Amino acid sequence: MPKKGVEWDEDLFVVMIESYGKAGIVQEAVKMFMKMKELGDSRSVDSCDAVFKVILRRGRYMMAKPLFNAMLNEGIEPTRHTYNIMIWGFKKMEEAKKLFAEMKGKDIVPIVISYTTMIKGLTDGNQNSPPRIPGVSLNSRLLRFCSSTEQPTTPGADHTPSENAAPRSQPEPRTQSDASDAAGARERPRQRTPRGKARNPEKLEDIICRMMANRAWTTRLQNSIRALVPEFDHSLVYNVLHGARNSEHALQFFRWVERAGLFRHDRETHLKIIEILGRASKLNHARCILLDMPKKGVEWDEDLFVVMIESYGKAGIVQEAVKMFMKMKELGVSRSVDSYDAVFKVILRHGRYMMAKRLFNAMLNEGIEPTRHTYNIMIWGFFLSMRLPTALRFFEDMRSRGISPDAVTYNTMINGYWYVSVGRVDEGLRLLDEMKSYGIKPNDVTYSTLLPGLCEAEKMAEARSILKEMVDRYLAPRDNEIFLRLLTCQCKVRSVMQSLFEDGRVQTASRVVKSMVEKGVHENMDLVAKILEALLMRGHVEEAVGRIDLLMQSGCSPDFDNLLSVLSEKGKTIAALKLLDFGLERDCTINFSSYDKVLDALLGSGKTLNAYSILCKIMEKGGVSDWGSCGDLIKSLNQEGYTKQADVLSRMIKGGDKTGIYKKGKKQAKVAI
Repeated sequence: MPKKGVEWDEDLFVVMIESYGKAGIVQEAVKMFMKMKELGDSRSVDSCDAVFKVILRRGRYMMAKPLFNAMLNEGIEPTRHTYNIMIWGFKKMEEAKKLFAEMKGKDIVPIVISYTTMIKGLTDGNQNSPPRIPGVSLNSRLLRFCSSTEQPTTPGADHTPSENAAPRSQPEPRTQSDASDAAGARERPRQRTPRGKARNPEKLEDIICRMMANRAWTTRLQNSIRALVPEFDHSLVYNVLHGARNSEHALQFFRWVERAGLFRHDRETHLKIIEILGRASKLNHARCILLDMPKKGVEWDEDLFVVMIESYGKAGIVQEAVKMFMKMKELGVSRSVDSYDAVFKVILRHGRYMMAKRLFNAMLNEGIEPTRHTYNIMIWGFFLSMRLPTALRFFEDMRSRGISPDAVTYNTMINGYWYVSVGRVDEGLRLLDEMKSYGIKPNDVTYSTLLPGLCEAEKMAEARSILKEMVDRYLAPRDNEIFLRLLTCQCKVRSVMQSLFEDGRVQTASRVVKSMVEKGVHENMDLVAKILEALLMRGHVEEAVGRIDLLMQSGCSPDFDNLLSVLSEKGKTIAALKLLDFGLERDCTINFSSYDKVLDALLGSGKTLNAYSILCKIMEKGGVSDWGSCGDLIKSLNQEGYTKQADVLSRMIKGGDKTGIYKKGKKQAKVAI
């Protein structure tokens, strides 16, 4: 926040402390509280209350004590809410009683929550509570406690509370009638907050939408809504239509408020209900509402008809969409480029390109100038209809009118070249260069459109260049299927993996290997071995082992001997140890010479316990016990104080009781690993 010029305040940290508390991460909540002081943000009783609630909810009452004392030392006076939290959180009843007495000693008057918390502590049967006296009921104990903690004030006495103490809830009674009224107020139970009066009350429109969703539309429901709403204004009706759970509820409410004379619909509410019915494909209802608008004194405008045209198009009813467009002229509704764009999109989506050409010429004859969006729709539609020359003519006509293409235009052209013919992908690359020359940055749609076409045309050099450009700009493809297309043939897979491996992006290449194996592609294993070796050398052992496991499940076993040899020679002993351990657990075929190399590397780097552990596992799997450096390992174990392991290894090599001895060695080996 300070980097953006926004200052911190206490409320921000309080929200973070409470969030950590709800997630159960007490340490982070306390760290956030301590960090407030380091960052120079002032702490008040609010932040203290927040951290007390977090730590006491988790039973850390010993941590709450020093924080409470630190708060007092900083000059922060606790409030009634602070004491209520502390009393609630302390498990020991004696400590809670001390806090309760201290609270009253500071002239902070307890309220219902304070007494309720104390009473609950007594009734919980805590192990620290005093034993119950035989023959005395629990209620009498509670009454004695409340009466003993009451400190009645004498009428007329001057009680001046401390500076930070909370104000008293009831004024001191001065007459007998005042005293009786105050006593009656204390005896009355606390009333619940009615709906709509809370801090965040539920809005009327939300209540009405919930009622319509849970009850059938009957006269009784209508009367309930009428009794709930004092006045139906534009905001309420519009929000109810917008928030209705389904279109049927919205239509019933729309008609009811109109027929009952509760509200007179205007242009906005008509537009909203037409949009709702159009999305639900209830086009006859929407059409009737639209055509009846003049009878209600509401004028038509173009936006209403555009919504109807788009709704008919989404429903696949092209003729009705065109009729609605033509009817605009009959009804005297002016048509602009927006209504033409809507009808172009509908008819071109269904291949009516000849009709689109006639309407485009009619638009020009009416003096309506097409926009960039209009040309984008026309180019898209003619490519969709496989009319490449016509699409190119519209592209040139767009430029001749001084309308500069944008990223959408170029993306449409590039996609169109690939859609019409794979052989025209070079034109797509030319358009990409032209797009960059005009200062228009390609986006993820551009790259996602180009890559499949380049792969289909087997232009892998260009595909690698595009992929590298995407990675450099941190752009992800729109669809992960693009990567699967990159892996459909051997040359593509190898080129992509080789490019990533040579650029040092080993983990990305590893993910490509994973996708390749999962799709059943078992080729380029020599390159896969290099990627696995690079992962192990860079310390990504778990990822490498996971890829090896996936390869083995698909029937492709890597060369363990080569990997172990390279790791041992390069001094990557931990990676070699984990790889060898994995191979032993899966009973993989590994030469004895590889065992020797790993053991020598472990012994040479001083990892004697690891060498002892893996040697025990090798012998368990039937490996030989004539390793040349066994004597050195036994000597190192003795020098480092592991005499028991040295004795076990010595007896195993000499052919002692292998069964009983090895069990002891195996138990020690687990600790070593």
